[in-house]
Amino acid sequence: MYLPARVVSTTEVVGGCAQPLRLPLERLTGIRTRRVAAPGEPAADIARAAVADCLARSRYAADDMDLLICASISNGEVGHHYCCDPATALRLKAAFGFRRAVAFDVSNGCAGVWTAILLAEAMIGAGLAERAMVVSGEAITDLMRTAQREISGYLDPQVSSLTVGDSGIAITLEPADEPGVGFERLDLYTLGAYSRYCVTTPSEREHGSYIMLTDALRLGARAIEHAGPHLAETLRAAGWSPGEVAHLVPHQTSETTLLDGFKRLNEGLDGGRFAAEQYRINLADRGNTATTTHFIAIRDGVDQGTVRSGDRAAFCITGSGLSIGTALYTFDNLPDRLQGMTAPGAQPARRRVAGIASPGPAQAGARVAGIGLIRGAEAAALDSVALCRHAGQRCLSHARWNAEDVEVVVHTGVYKTDFIPEPATAALAAGALALNASGPSFGGRRTLAFDLMAGHLGTLKACWVVDRAIRAGRYANALVLASDVENYAAQPERGVYGLEPAGAALLLARGGSGMRFERFHFRDFPEYAAGLTTAMHNPDGRPTLLVRRDPAFERQAACCLSRTVREWLDEQALRLDDFDAFLAPAWPALVPHLVDELGLAEERLVTAGAGRELVGAGLAAGLQAFVDDGRARPDARLLVLAVGAGLQTGCAVMRW
Repeated sequence: MYLPARVVSTTEVVGGCAQPLRLPLERLTGIRTRRVAAPGEPAADIARAAVADCLARSRYAADDMDLLICASISNGEVGHHYCCDPATALRLKAAFGFRRAVAFDVSNGCAGVWTAILLAEAMIGAGLAERAMVVSGEAITDLMRTAQREISGYLDPQVSSLTVGDSGIAITLEPADEPGVGFERLDLYTLGAYSRYCVTTPSEREHGSYIMLTDALRLGARAIEHAGPHLAETLRAAGWSPGEVAHLVPHQTSETTLLDGFKRLNEGLDGGRFAAEQYRINLADRGNTATTTHFIAIRDGVDQGTVRSGDRAAFCITGSGLSIGTALYTFDNLPDRLQGMTAPGAQPARRRVAGIASPGPAQAGARVAGIGLIRGAEAAALDSVALCRHAGQRCLSHARWNAEDVEVVVHTGVYKTDFIPEPATAALAAGALALNASGPSFGGRRTLAFDLMAGHLGTLKACWVVDRAIRAGRYANALVLASDVENYAAQPERGVYGLEPAGAALLLARGGSGMRFERFHFRDFPEYAAGLTTAMHNPDGRPTLLVRRDPAFERQAACCLSRTVREWLDEQALRLDDFDAFLAPAWPALVPHLVDELGLAEERLVTAGAGRELVGAGLAAGLQAFVDDGRARPDARLLVLAVGAGLQTGCAVMRW
């Protein structure tokens, strides 16, 4: 855990509003103080501090991690409110030497950390990964300062911004080494119909920064309506009674909302009730710390001696989107170890992990059941959600698939309309596509929606995550969406990237025939991490995209990708001649360098079409081109090539 040193009281927050706010905020929320990041202390630095603290308390080093997932809502560096590329996880990987870890960011509002844990738990539980680190660094009190300037009264949708606090957490996950400890149940789903109840977007005022617009009454009502029954259902499935749970830990928002939720929750339970002393609220000196709230509450409980080894905990998960979930967990001796009563112990020898750099278990990988694309003039006129909706509808129609059957939707685009960080674009798209958007229906079907960010490799890494989840038996299908827009095409003085606006969708499913992923490989070259960076800067109410690109970046990227491909093929006892075709990155300036580095004939390359770069949509467009030109014949083997900022490289083997 990391908490900034500065403490700010609710009295100071309310008193600092430009217009008098006649609202007893401390009495209503239970928040006396919160931690506030120092000037020049961005979210990425808070995440770094949390990682350093976690590693210092662990028997493992950074190089022992197979996964590194960052789940922050805020992801700024100094002077930048929103860093687009590379992802925060890649910057952390370079800083700490997570050499082996596959790194990416996930975004799912305040449920982001739990989304990352769910993905890691599925892989670890199935033996597809051995250890993972999940990290989040939140510097969200910029929202508070902007709200102080803009709030006009107690009904203003920015009032919730006055409750936030800054913090960071990092968690190491591994298989339980004894029965009866660890996660007993963990489940999340998304109510996309309510995804616009909490939206964070750039302010258009002269002071810049971001604003968070929250319909707190509707958001709270819907969260309580669904969270209570979900907790009851999860307890029943695990055979746990309320009396066996030592700690009921909610997402820390407002004491008024939480106490109402506690009452409603108990009304819906069978076989007992939770007592008030089981309910863990730590708002008083923390505030709402977004993605980190549950784990800050647990760490506070450990430090105070109320969370003990062997205790059972039930976590009620809510977040914008609207995300609903429950986690049931039994502690091993972690509380004792955190208090220094038990030494971390010696590090065990590493075991070979299937699925990270090897083909994985015998189960078939994910099959591409449908492709949807929207490009050209019709794409240029649409926003991110509309691009996702059109691409998703075309994909589902192509696959002859019902929307209510989609279990997971992942969005991988980098350049979102207005650079909105919350809620997940996937949640907005789930609502637009009616993917079980109003809650459990159609026989109890649910859809989980979240964003995955890894720049140009985001879609390939999302396919890898889905493939792992399908192999693990966690999910049977997923809709991978990508959309990128040129936010300031009409105002190039505010910064343009030069990408092709596009939307894409890939429907991945278990079983059946068609194009299928067989294996993946990723490798990063952090020494070239500064070669391409993009970030949104908003100092004066005119958001501007800052693009820094080394003129030699395309050549360096092609060289690193060629090295990755050749070394990996050697490890797999494969040759370039074993492939019928190669899917090149949708990056026209890079392709000639890649042809030279790999020594490939251009006719063996599949491209997504000449022109500007495709970022998230490149993989789907390339696969569609491979089908359209008639090369997708039975037993054809395709090597997918990917490269992006970070500098990250990747490849995947696909077979028909």
